[in-house]
Amino acid sequence: MESRLTDRNLIAGVMALQLNCITPTQLIAGMQAWVFEKELPLEDLLLRQQSISAETCDFIKSIVSKYIELYGGSAAQSLASLSSVDDMVESVKDLVDPDLQASISQLVKTRMATPGTPSREASSPVPSSDATAGMPWAKLPTILIESPLDNQQPDELPARELEAGESRSGVPQSGEAASKPVKSGKPRFRILKLHAKGGLGQVSLAEDCEFQREVALKELQPRFRGDPNSRARFLLEGKVTGCLEHPGIVPVYSLGATEAGSPFYVMRFIRGDSLKEAIDRLHNANSHALSLDERRLTLNKLLRRLIDVCNAIEYSHSRGVLHRDLKPGNIMLGKYGETLVVDWGIAKTIGKKGNQEQAEEPTVTPLSGEGSSATQDGSVIGTLAFMSPEQARGEIDALGPTSDVFCLGATLYSILTGQAPYERIARNELVEAVRKCRYAPPRDLAPQAPPALEAICLKAMSPVQANRYQSALELAEDLELFLNDEPVAVYREPLRQRAFRWIRRHQTLATTTASVLAATLVAMLIIGVLVTRQNTILTTKNNEISKQRDRLDKNLSLLTELSVRLLLEAENGLANIPEADNFRTRLMEKSFAAHKTLAEDNPDDFRIAEMLPKSARYSANQLARVSQRPLADQRMQFSIDAQLKYIPLAPEPKKARMLLAETYRDHGTILTALGKLQAATTAFDKAIETLAPLREADPENSSYRKIAAHTDYGRISLENDRGDIAAAEAIARRCVEEYLSYCETPKGTFVDRAYAALAMSAQGLALDDLKRHEEARVVFTTGIAKTRQWVTLDQRDPNVMYAYARLLHWNADGAAKGGTVSEEESQQIDEAIALYEERCKNNPLSISFRVILAGAWRTRGKVHRVRSEFPPAFVAFENSEAILRPLKTSEANGSNLDGLQRTLEEKAETLRANGQPQEATAALKESINVLNEFITVEPENLRKPKLLQTLKQRLEEWEMPDTSM
Repeated sequence: MESRLTDRNLIAGVMALQLNCITPTQLIAGMQAWVFEKELPLEDLLLRQQSISAETCDFIKSIVSKYIELYGGSAAQSLASLSSVDDMVESVKDLVDPDLQASISQLVKTRMATPGTPSREASSPVPSSDATAGMPWAKLPTILIESPLDNQQPDELPARELEAGESRSGVPQSGEAASKPVKSGKPRFRILKLHAKGGLGQVSLAEDCEFQREVALKELQPRFRGDPNSRARFLLEGKVTGCLEHPGIVPVYSLGATEAGSPFYVMRFIRGDSLKEAIDRLHNANSHALSLDERRLTLNKLLRRLIDVCNAIEYSHSRGVLHRDLKPGNIMLGKYGETLVVDWGIAKTIGKKGNQEQAEEPTVTPLSGEGSSATQDGSVIGTLAFMSPEQARGEIDALGPTSDVFCLGATLYSILTGQAPYERIARNELVEAVRKCRYAPPRDLAPQAPPALEAICLKAMSPVQANRYQSALELAEDLELFLNDEPVAVYREPLRQRAFRWIRRHQTLATTTASVLAATLVAMLIIGVLVTRQNTILTTKNNEISKQRDRLDKNLSLLTELSVRLLLEAENGLANIPEADNFRTRLMEKSFAAHKTLAEDNPDDFRIAEMLPKSARYSANQLARVSQRPLADQRMQFSIDAQLKYIPLAPEPKKARMLLAETYRDHGTILTALGKLQAATTAFDKAIETLAPLREADPENSSYRKIAAHTDYGRISLENDRGDIAAAEAIARRCVEEYLSYCETPKGTFVDRAYAALAMSAQGLALDDLKRHEEARVVFTTGIAKTRQWVTLDQRDPNVMYAYARLLHWNADGAAKGGTVSEEESQQIDEAIALYEERCKNNPLSISFRVILAGAWRTRGKVHRVRSEFPPAFVAFENSEAILRPLKTSEANGSNLDGLQRTLEEKAETLRANGQPQEATAALKESINVLNEFITVEPENLRKPKLLQTLKQRLEEWEMPDTSM
C-alpha cells in the first residue's frame, strides 16, 4: 500500500513540475514533509506549505486520477510512462527514505523492461535503498540537507577552467575550450574533477592559477540553477561562510557568478578525514586490540577536536549565526591538527543575545532576499539523527545557541558510543522519539564510557533548552576540566575516585608519605627489638626498666599486628582497585625485604620469625597474581622453609601449623599453574598431612575444614591436567557440598560464597567434559541462580562477581559443546565478557585475567558457530587471538599457549563448517604447532599428548582427497 501511495505522489510531483505550479525546491520540501506524514497526498502537503493554492491542489488531484485511470489503475505503470519523470527523480533522489527509494528503483526496472518507455540517456543512476546500508547511521533519515561529503563517492570529470563570467550550463565535452573570454581576460580557477555532491550543490577540486594551489569550488547542481530559492540559499551559505573568519571554519577565498548568472564560491580544499570516520575507527571491531591506554588517548584526542568545534561554534554564535546541521560528518579533521566545521548550507542568522552584544565583530546580516527567513514555521530541515527536539518540531522561533549545543552533545554521544543517539529506535517511531528527546543514555550502550563525560553529554542534550549549557563555550570548559583530570560540576564523583585523583595529582607527596610511613614502621620494629634485648639484660637491676621493657614489648606486638593488618589490606582490600597492582606489588616486596633484614639481624626473636614467612607468603601470592609465577614459586618455598624453622619456637603451635598448611596449599596452586604436576601433588599432600593432627583433635573446627576444602579445590585443576576428569568432578562435587554448608549459615562470608560458585563452575565444566551435559546444565543453572542472589547480598564484591562470570562463561561453553545454545545462554557469555573486561581493567598487570577473557571470546565464537552465525564467530576468534598472540611472544607459558591452541582449534572447526577447508587446515596445523610448544613447556601434563594424537588424526582426515566425486 505504501508503494502505491509513493508512486501516486511521484506522479503528482511530475505533474506539478511540468505545469510550473511548483519549483524543484518546493517539491523537495513537500516530499520531505511526506516522509513524516505518509498518509497524506503530496498536493495536500504542498497546499499546507503554501506552495500551491487550493484551486491548484484540486486541479492536480483530478489530473493525477485521470492519468492513472488511463493505465488501468496502475500507479507504477503510469509513473514509468512519464517522459519528464527523470527531472523529478533527480530532485528527490537524495532523500533517505526506504519507501521512496524502493519506488525509484522499481521505476527504473519497469522502464527498462517496457519497450518504448521514454528515458534520458544522460540521467544519473538512481541509488537503491542499499546504497547507504553500510553507513553507521544510514537508517536515520537526513532531512532535506545532507553534508556534501557524507554519502557521495567522487566522480572524475575532465579538467576545465572557470572564472567569474564563464557559462556553466553543463559539463564540457571532450575537446571543448578550457575557458571563454571573460572580463579580466585571464581565467583564475581551473576545475580538475568533481569531488562530491550534496543536496543542493556540488564541490569540485580546482586549481587556483593565481596562487598555484588546489582549492574547493562549490556551485549549484544544474537542476537547481534556475530556481530562485535555491540560488538564494546557496548565496546565503557562501556569504555566511565567508563572513565567519575563524581557524575552525573553512575559509572562503572568492565568490562569483557565471555568465548565465549561476553563483559559485571557492574555499580551502580540506585534506583529511571527517570526525565520523575517526569515530568509526575508534569503535570498529579491530579496536579491541587497542590497550586501555591507547583507547583513552584516542578518546582524548577526539575530545580535543570537539573542543575546537565548540570554540568555532561559539564564535559563529557571537556573529549571530546558527549552524543547525552539526554532526560528525560535517566536522573535518586535517592532517596537521586542523579542525574545521563545514557545510553551512542551512545556517540561520539571528540577533545577538546577552553578552554577545558587546562582541567586537558585527552580526552577520544577509543581503535583501538572502536571509534565512525562507524556512517557515513548522518545516523541518537538518539531520534528524543529531537534531534538537525544538528543531525537529519545526519551532523556528525557539531556535538559538542552545540548539547547536544540543547537536554538539549528540556529537559527543557518538564519540562515546560509536552510534547516533537514536540509532536503535524503530523507523516508524523515530520522528516522535527525536521530538520528545527519547534516547538511551550513553553508558547503556557503552558501559566503559567515563561517567563524567556521560553527565556532560546528557546536560548538553537536555530536552529543555534552559537546562542545557547556555553556550558552546560552557560545554568546552567542562570538556577541558575532564581532560585536565579536574572534577566537573555536572557529575559528583565517588569518594574513591576523588581519592585516586588526589593521589594522581600529588604523586610526590603521596609516595613520600607512604615511604615515610613504611620507613617509620620498619624503624620502630628495629628499635623495639633492640630495646627489648637491652631490657632483658637489665631486668634484674631495675624494676623501672622492667616496666619500660613490658611497655615496649606490648608496643612491638601492636606494631607487628599492625604490620599484618597492613599486608592483609594490601592483599585483599586493594585487590580490585584499578591500577593498584603496581602499588600493591611494591608494598609487598618492600615489606618482605624489611622483614628479611630484621630476621637476619635478630635470629632469635620469635616475633620477627613469625612475621617473615607471613610476609614471604603474601609477597608470593601477589607475584602469582601479576603472573610472575617462577619468582612466586621461589618466594613460597622460602616461606615454607622459614616456617619449618619457626614452628618449634612458636608460642601458638596450632596457628603456626594452620599457616604452614595454607602455605603448602598456595604453593600447590602455583606449581599447578607452572605445569609442575608432581611437585604440586606433593605440596597438596603436605597441606593435608600438616592439617591432619589439628582436624583429629577438633574435627568440627570450621577454620580447619575450610583449609581442607580450599586444598581440595586446588586439586581440581591438577586432576584436569592429569587427564582424570572423573576424579576432578568428584572433588568439585565434594567442594560444592562443603562450601554450601558454610553459605547456608549466618556466619557464611563472601569468601565462602565465592568459593562455592567457583566449585560449582568447576563441577559443571567437568560434567561437560564427561559429556554429561544435562547434569552440567542443572549444576550451572543452580549455581547462576544462587550467585545472582549473592551478588546482591555481597554488594557486588569483585570476588563473587568473578565467580559469577565463570559460571556464565562455562555454562555457555558447555551448551556449545552439547550442540544446542539457547538465547539465554548466548546472552550469558556476553555478560561474562563484560565482567571479565572490568576485572582486567581493575587488574591491568594480571596476565591470567587476560587469558580468561580470551577464553570467553573463544566461547563466544563457539556459540556463534553452533547457531550458524559465522561472520560474528570469526570476529570473536580474532578478538581472542588478539589477546593471546602478544602473550605468546612475550611470555610463552603453559596457560597462554593452551589458550591460543584452543582458540585456533575452534577457529579451524568453524572455518570447515563454513565451507573453507584450506583455511581450516592451515588453522589446525598452527594449533598443532602451538600444542607441541605447550608439551615442551609442561611435559607433565597428560591430557595434551592425547589431544595431540587426536588433532593429528583429524588433520590426516582433512588432507585426504575427496573420493566422493
